[in-house]
Amino acid sequence: MDDYLGQTGPCTFSKISRRLGIGTIITSILSCSIYYIHLHPPEVSSFCCQMFGTLFSYPKPKHVPNGVSVHYLKTQFLREVEETEGLNENSTIREIEDLRWAKHGVIRSKGASKVCPRDETTIGAAYSDCLEEDDDVGPATFMFSYTWNYRICDIIDTLVAHCESNKDMDQKRTYVWICCLCNNQHRVYEDKQNGDNVPFDEFHEIFRTTVASIGHVVAMIFPWDNPEYLTRVWCVFEAYTATTEPGCTLTIAMPPKERQAMMSAVGDISNLLKVLSATMIQNAEASAPEDLEKILKLVEVTVGYTKLNNSVNELIRRWVMDTFVAEFEKMNGSKGMKNNHDGHNQDDLQDEKLSRLCYNVGSVMYENGEYNKALVYFKNILKEELNPTVDQKLFSAKVYNNIGLVYGEQGNYENALVEHRKALAIEFKVLGPNHPSTSSSHNNIGLVYRAKGEYENALVQHRKALEIQLKALGPDHSDTAESYNNIGNTHDVKG
Repeated sequence: MDDYLGQTGPCTFSKISRRLGIGTIITSILSCSIYYIHLHPPEVSSFCCQMFGTLFSYPKPKHVPNGVSVHYLKTQFLREVEETEGLNENSTIREIEDLRWAKHGVIRSKGASKVCPRDETTIGAAYSDCLEEDDDVGPATFMFSYTWNYRICDIIDTLVAHCESNKDMDQKRTYVWICCLCNNQHRVYEDKQNGDNVPFDEFHEIFRTTVASIGHVVAMIFPWDNPEYLTRVWCVFEAYTATTEPGCTLTIAMPPKERQAMMSAVGDISNLLKVLSATMIQNAEASAPEDLEKILKLVEVTVGYTKLNNSVNELIRRWVMDTFVAEFEKMNGSKGMKNNHDGHNQDDLQDEKLSRLCYNVGSVMYENGEYNKALVYFKNILKEELNPTVDQKLFSAKVYNNIGLVYGEQGNYENALVEHRKALAIEFKVLGPNHPSTSSSHNNIGLVYRAKGEYENALVQHRKALEIQLKALGPDHSDTAESYNNIGNTHDVKG
């Protein structure tokens, strides 16, 4: 948990019992689009028991550590940052409190002359221990998972949006356990200088106890298209721990502007999902090498890399899907889709932005294997236009191709051919017979024929695709290589 302690060097496992344990939990995604995952459905519960045994079977601690209110963070704490020379709302937590240096930053300055109430002997208290009013500090509502490379403005925007999305959350009574303010950074710095360490087992138990005592973790994913969070070993491990702790809830959140950027992005949704759900904890990084070694060893001898990675990746994929669905329902003005399943939408989806979002939702459903739902969203886009533009025509071709892909996955090959041919007809008319997009439709048709066992028809389509690509893209393009591969695979299965 390199970011949780705010250290950039070794000694992460130092004297944690003197500063109440843990810090960040899941890093860098996308709003506060908020997704609650109740962490003990049958499959998760049995998975947890099987993998971790009695490691996480302790009773939930009664003591809940204090957190700082969202209201205080967005007012007084931000004011202190902005009044400090060289800092502003765009400063990162690491810039606000740089633990490489003896000089106090905003956080350590707060409790520099106060006796630590946790040991009642040493000078230097945690920031949160210096607050007294109910509007400022109280028993933590949730633990906030983030990295010290996040800007304070993005953190505050995420927390405010989280409260606003939950109508019953009063920002003056929503208390956030955030490691930079709730851990004693004076002790962190001292331990780092002294080289003090505590056994990993002791550290891990303190961490688990803190997660269990609070019972709710809000993880901030940022930025949406390349989340740093998923590259940090502590973040991935903490996210998994939160999802396997009985009675705990994990919420994924993003700054609102990041969520909107993700929703507005026009591109390959499958690539987005690959980026956001490609966690491999064995390739993650940590500021302290010993942290990386010990966490990976623990994972290896308990849950195993593959199952941990799959669990976290499924969590992210599910959140992405639900986030897109929620945004579409919000824009469409009602929950659920009103569709008669014949391709004609009963609602007005003329708005291009709404149609693109509907397309993205369908694409996410397709990537997650929820084919019937994908068909509903794709078919809701299609509507006859009186005078369609070129872009609208090509967009319809993409939709038809995707519907064809869904039918293909379902084994409904005749309907798949119908949809791919619709796409091909549009591309022929708008782009011409020798355009790369046209070649893609030929390949799609060829793949359906191969699945049907009609190998000669498949070869005809793949060869047409290859001919177009050789002329339009050249022999060294990846799409050309794909057509060669399709032809070879067809000959292979044909025998």
